[in-house]
Amino acid sequence: MDASLIDKVPPNNVESEQAVLGALLLNWTSMADVVSKLRSEHFYSLQNQIIYDALLKLYKKNVQGDTLSLINELTVDKKLEQAGGTAYIASLTDTVPSAANIEYYSNMVLDRAARRELIRISSELRASAYELNRDTGELYNCNAGDNKLHILDGKTKVLKEITLSDVTPTAGGIPSDLIEMKGGFKVEKLQLNPGDILYLYTDGIDEAERLVRDFDFTVKHEVKEEKRLNKATGKEETSTQVLEIKEQFGQKRIEDIIQAVARKQRYVLEKQDNPIPSDILEFDFSSCNEVLEDSIIALASVERVFRMVKSPAVRQTNEISVENFIDDFLRKHFMLYSKYCVPVLKSEPSEKDSSDQDEIQKLLKNEDVNVTKYSSMQEDKQADDITLIAIRRL
Repeated sequence: MDASLIDKVPPNNVESEQAVLGALLLNWTSMADVVSKLRSEHFYSLQNQIIYDALLKLYKKNVQGDTLSLINELTVDKKLEQAGGTAYIASLTDTVPSAANIEYYSNMVLDRAARRELIRISSELRASAYELNRDTGELYNCNAGDNKLHILDGKTKVLKEITLSDVTPTAGGIPSDLIEMKGGFKVEKLQLNPGDILYLYTDGIDEAERLVRDFDFTVKHEVKEEKRLNKATGKEETSTQVLEIKEQFGQKRIEDIIQAVARKQRYVLEKQDNPIPSDILEFDFSSCNEVLEDSIIALASVERVFRMVKSPAVRQTNEISVENFIDDFLRKHFMLYSKYCVPVLKSEPSEKDSSDQDEIQKLLKNEDVNVTKYSSMQEDKQADDITLIAIRRL
């Protein structure tokens, strides 16, 4: 096997990364547009990641970004050498003839980052889709166990399920090299039209589950009998198990949520045997403007509400933590946010608590600033990690 196929370099365009950084140094006003679409992890080169991080710091401090201020910022952070040194930074403005093309170069960086992310997540999926050209819409797929792909039609806003040929044994994620070598796995070509969105996700989302409860919030159970042959005695025996009844999130909910976001409609989350049938778990997606991002966050947010348990028996000290971006989304779109999502109040310490100030400060430092805590709430355990990705044809 060709060694170049084994050690294949992930998709990247370092020249475009340098052009973006150089254009920003030439025309700092472009930073307002670039910061809304590019993050440091979108850059493949570690040097360029460090430089972009430094530019972000200057931007947040309202400091004019240029070669001198950038070098000074990196020097203060003791990252100048990691960023390539003064010679490399000074050369960035030579890599782009004009700052007018910064949008083009930014899209190039974003495109390569999306391709790398597609490769990364495909290694976690049972179905692999490694080769995607966002310009032409050509999508090459290999079935590695899960033969389903989902594409949102950009015009009709209908989520289509694509079934790949079921000819390949389960093999986990497969590298793109197997597509390129045209061997071992059947390769199928699909065509994405402009505006179409490809969705890939691990089974942690459709197999997410909640415990089904009675009206008094006690978990329901079912009795299952299993008959099997006792090889020692040659007789058939019956074993009995008492199991908790569980409900899975399911593909149907995923489909309905994505389509509701795309069409700016309302969506009602219905739970099997909801202990509080008067609670209508409704989401209003009419203000969603970015289908690509909002549909992914909507799936993650509705899944959290799916597992929430608002029992009258819960105490104020019963808390759950959600990521800030989910809390923000729920606040905007979940109609029962004020009832289900009660933020934990952070009380200010009084003077008589001054002896505990050190301990309080330690606790505050340990607080995760990226999450919001809800009080008087419980949730069923998340069975598996959830990974979601959406890629739109340009």
